[in-house]
Amino acid sequence: MTNTTNSDKFVDIEINDGNHTTTKETKAIALRSQAHLDAIQKVLWNILPVYMLIHFTNYVDRGNISFAAEDIKELLDMTNSGYGQLTMYFGITYTLLQVPAQWLSKIVGARRFLSAILLVWSCAVILTGFCDQKWQFIVLRLIIGAAEAGAFPATYLHIDSFLEAKEITFSWSLIMSAAYAGTVIAGPLAAGLVYGMNGLAGLAGWRWMFVIEGIFGIIVSLVVWFSLTDSIQSLTNLDKEEKQILLEAKCLETMPSNATSNEIETAMIEAKPKQNLTAALFDWRAWYLGIFNFCISVPVYAFTYFSPMIIKSITGGHDGKKSLDVTSFLLNAIPYFLAAVMMVGVGKSMYILKDRFYHSVIIFIAAILLGSTLTLSYNDGNGNMWGVFAQLSFYYMFVGGAYIIGDTVSASYLSQGGKAAGGYALINAIKSSSSIVSGPLIGWLSLIKGGNTQAIPTLSIFTALALVLLVLFYVIEGNFMAAIYGKAGAGGGGGADSTDNSKSDESSSDSNDESSTSNNSYNIDIIRISEEE
Repeated sequence: MTNTTNSDKFVDIEINDGNHTTTKETKAIALRSQAHLDAIQKVLWNILPVYMLIHFTNYVDRGNISFAAEDIKELLDMTNSGYGQLTMYFGITYTLLQVPAQWLSKIVGARRFLSAILLVWSCAVILTGFCDQKWQFIVLRLIIGAAEAGAFPATYLHIDSFLEAKEITFSWSLIMSAAYAGTVIAGPLAAGLVYGMNGLAGLAGWRWMFVIEGIFGIIVSLVVWFSLTDSIQSLTNLDKEEKQILLEAKCLETMPSNATSNEIETAMIEAKPKQNLTAALFDWRAWYLGIFNFCISVPVYAFTYFSPMIIKSITGGHDGKKSLDVTSFLLNAIPYFLAAVMMVGVGKSMYILKDRFYHSVIIFIAAILLGSTLTLSYNDGNGNMWGVFAQLSFYYMFVGGAYIIGDTVSASYLSQGGKAAGGYALINAIKSSSSIVSGPLIGWLSLIKGGNTQAIPTLSIFTALALVLLVLFYVIEGNFMAAIYGKAGAGGGGGADSTDNSKSDESSSDSNDESSTSNNSYNIDIIRISEEE
C-alpha cells in the first residue's frame, strides 16, 4: 500500500502490486482519536455514578428478603421449599415485563422512567415491612418484580445510544459490580438493622430493615430525577463536537454489514445511531444467548435468596444452630465482594485483551469444579468449616465472573443493525426466568438432599451446560478456530471489537499522516480500512 487518501467520508485505497496500481473504494471505520477518548471518559464520569447508584439500590432491595427468610418462614409457618416458592413471584413479573419496560422507557425517557420505577419498588419494599399474610408478601413481590424489570433494560438502552460495544462491556462490568456491592453492604446493613432496631416502636428488626432500605430507595429516586439526563444531547459536560464524535462512531458501529456507502454517509451526516428494539426478536442469536444466560443465572439467583442460610449451615453445622444469624449476615458480604471484584477485573481484562473465549472457559471450569466438589468438602462444621466457606466464596466469585461475561454478549454480537439494546432486553427476559426456577429448585433440593449446602453441586450442572452452549455457539458462528487461536476478539467475531489488531495497527500507521488531517470535519482523526469486494 503506497498511500491512503480520504474522499469525503470514504476512502480510496491505492494498492501497488509492483506492476500496476488499482484503486478500491472501502468502508471507513473510526479509530479512536484523543478527542474521542476524552469524550468517552467525560460521558462515563457523568452517567456511570448515577447508574451504579441505581443498581446498587436495585440489588439491595431485591435480595433483602433473604435476610428476613428465617423470620418470614416462622411467621408464615413455611419450610425451605415454601420460602423458595415465595421468592419466585418476583421473577414472574420481572421476566414478563423486561421487553415492554424497555419500550416504555424509550417513550418517556431514561430519567423519568428510572426515577418512577425506583419510587414504586421502594414504596413496595417499605410496605413489605408491615406484611403479616402470605398473599401480602406475594402481591408486593410481584410489584417489586414489575418495577425492577425495567431498570437494566432502560439503562442498557440509554448507554447503547452513544457508547460503542467495548465501552458498554467495560461500563457494564462497573454497573454490575456496583449492584453486587449492594449485596456486599446488604449483609452488614441487615445485621445492624435487624438486631440494632429490633423492638423499636414495636416493630421487629427485620421489618425495620425493609422500611429503612425502602426509604433509601426513595431518596435515590430523587437523585436520579435531578441528576440523570434522557439523552447525550443533554449532557452539559460535553461540547457539541464531543457529542458529535460519539454519535458518529456509534453510527458506524450500528450500520449493517451489507450497508452501502451512501447509507453509511447518510447515517454519519444525521449522527443518529440506529436502535431497533424489535429486530432482535427475529435474530436466533438473541434467543440462544438468552438460554445461555439462563443457565449462568440459576446459581446466581439461588445464592441471592438462600446465601445467608447456606452460610449459616456451613459455619454453624448442618443444622445451623451453632451460628447466630448476625454472623451469617456479616459473612454474606465476602462472596459478593469477591464476585464484584471479579466482575470489574473480567470486564477490564476482556476490554484490554480483546478476548471472550478463554475468559469464559477458565472462569466457567473454575466455577464448575468449586461448586461440584463443595459437598465433598462439607462436614458438620467443626473441622474445616472455614475452608468450606472459602471454597463457597471463591465458587461465587467465579459465578460472578461468568455472569458479567453473559451479561455483555448482546453488545458484542448484536451491535450491527442497532439490535444490541433490544437484544439485551430479550436476553435478560429469558435469563431472568431463572429467578422463577432458582428459589423453588434449591428449596426442593435442600429437602431431598438434607440441606441448602448439599444443593449447590446440582447448580453446577447449569454452569456446565452454559459452557457447552457457549462452545457450540462459536462453532455455529464459524468462529471456533479463531477463538482457539485468540483471534475472535471480545465479541467472539460478532461484534465491532473483534477485528484483528495487527491489521488495525498497520493500516493506521500507513494512513495516519494524510487521513488525520483530512477528516477533521467528521471528528475522526484516523481511518481504519475494511476492504469490500
